[in-house]
Amino acid sequence: MTAESRRHVRFFGYLIVAIGAVALFWLLAGIDLPTGEAPDAVEVTAMPEPVRQDAQEPTGQAVRPTEPANEPSVDVSPEPEAKTESAGTATARTDPAGAGEMVVLAPARNVTPREMTQGPVVVGRTLRLPGPPPPPKPKRPKRFFRVIVSDAGTIDAGDVTIKIADVETPELNRTCTDAKGKDWPCGLIARTALRRLIRIRAIECAPPATDDGATITTSCKVGPLDIATWLVGRGWAKPTTDDPQLAKARDAAKAAKRGLWR
Repeated sequence: MTAESRRHVRFFGYLIVAIGAVALFWLLAGIDLPTGEAPDAVEVTAMPEPVRQDAQEPTGQAVRPTEPANEPSVDVSPEPEAKTESAGTATARTDPAGAGEMVVLAPARNVTPREMTQGPVVVGRTLRLPGPPPPPKPKRPKRFFRVIVSDAGTIDAGDVTIKIADVETPELNRTCTDAKGKDWPCGLIARTALRRLIRIRAIECAPPATDDGATITTSCKVGPLDIATWLVGRGWAKPTTDDPQLAKARDAAKAAKRGLWR
């Protein structure tokens, strides 16, 4: 082999080594060497390629865009923003007719189980009608303290004069005659009897049907005793109504010849 041939062989050898070195450098630059740690998972989402209208079909014909088949035009202009109400509140509006209150109900959460049929859904406004007025509170009996008995049927309680209802009592200055023809002060004795019953105790009277402020006519009690029934039963009053209890007390007083029946 001549010197010229050896130079050519040496040149090609250097060239092959250089090309191999460059190829090895590119190979090492494109490969991540392991570092002992697991690489993080990377989620790769495949993006669909856009369809080009000038793409060629396998048959060699150009793809033409599909034309809509006589579809009605749709207005895509933005609608005016409506005032929305929060899901947790309901807005109340007064009914123009005055019959109630218009209430816009908030949408309710559907809690119907899957195996059951969902109930009707309320859509729109609901008219809330006013409920019936509450019944009037019953009047409570009123107590009077330190009363003064004026006569057998009249009691003074401060600024109020109380007349015992459903009975007729003798006036304070009335005189009665007994079976023997002897006169006696029945009005004064009847007042004394009622004073002994009440003494210093308070009386409890029912609310009167009419009240003129100065004088009231009603039924009263001393403890558990009804004053009208007690007066009739002791013969110091006569009933003015057909009350069975008063009639029974009157018959008992007449039979025993008590009070005005002596």
